[in-house]
Amino acid sequence: MWNKYCKRFRPTEVQWKGGSQTWKFMLEARDEMEQHIWWEPNDGSSSVWFENWSKIGALHDKLPSHFHIDGTVEELEELMDGDHWNIRRMLEILPNDIVELIRSNLGELVKTQERDKPRWMLTSSGNFSVSSAWGYIRQRDQVSPHCAKFWIKGLAFKISLLLWRIWFYKLPIDEVLQRKHISIASRCWCCQTQPETVKQTVLKWWSATVTARLKPLYQATPALILWQIWKGRITWRHGGSISVNKVFYEINRNMYLFAQQKFPWMQNLPRSWSVIVQHLEKFSMPISCKQVIWKPPELGSFKCNTDCASRCNPRPSSVAFCIRNHSGDLMYAGGRRLSDTTNLIAEAVAIDERVKYCIDNIFLPLIVETDSLTMQKILDSI
Repeated sequence: MWNKYCKRFRPTEVQWKGGSQTWKFMLEARDEMEQHIWWEPNDGSSSVWFENWSKIGALHDKLPSHFHIDGTVEELEELMDGDHWNIRRMLEILPNDIVELIRSNLGELVKTQERDKPRWMLTSSGNFSVSSAWGYIRQRDQVSPHCAKFWIKGLAFKISLLLWRIWFYKLPIDEVLQRKHISIASRCWCCQTQPETVKQTVLKWWSATVTARLKPLYQATPALILWQIWKGRITWRHGGSISVNKVFYEINRNMYLFAQQKFPWMQNLPRSWSVIVQHLEKFSMPISCKQVIWKPPELGSFKCNTDCASRCNPRPSSVAFCIRNHSGDLMYAGGRRLSDTTNLIAEAVAIDERVKYCIDNIFLPLIVETDSLTMQKILDSI
């Protein structure tokens, strides 16, 4: 593909002039994403006009249509004068406001022997990630309070997906068949007027007035019932046989397994759905209280407490610490921000840096405390 389409041009300069549809889609994605790729200037191998080395986008697209582009200047190296920007040459080929914007964005030039490197501007680390690209191109709709209840922690994904497909009429349920003018008789004995739709039935389960402990069970019950009904339908359709009692039994068993997974600390959980509801309504969690206090070190010693915070794993993190003497007086405190990393690495960095600081400043003998149980086990095993 390179030899066919990019043999004489840079990939950022090639325009659509026919070819495969795959190549066309690649060029469309390039035009969308190229503005978020910054080419970090090192040896000046980037294109002056067609690559985003200035952090404002490709100059070919940012300059006015009537502006004359100097075709004799191709690579960024021609705008460098040793280890400095050639401002005079920049002013000859670019407008003054663009030159000032480039100087404010890039600052002083640090020229190296490495080729210019692409940096992904949608992440703080500069490394490309599919999640950041997807978060940029996706068209977000308003969050639906109902759709958020499809995905229940502890429930199999295939069951939640079935509920999603039924909710959006992706399966041949009664409402779908009625829209196609197919006559059906599906009214049950409890429907006095018009039969309830699947959505109305599911919403009744979700809006039931129950205790907070029963909420997840009532939220998962419609999905579990629909799953067993759908399995029975598939069995009958392919020549199998399944009784109504078998369907009731499977529904009750799945509800028991879900409740057991949701409340693993409950001993002797009943197996009947009605008894499970009564048991959870009457159940009260035993409350225990444990006092946690900070103890000062012995006379002549110091204690260093470290902590860290991370938005996700891995995401931007920060560490902090404080040092106190035997009287509890604060001797020193500090902190700093870290790049994208995990909680465990941030805890390790915090302990390592603070121990070195205490040794350099003679805060000895030293006791180090951390709120990470994993780090404590690692240190105890050394």
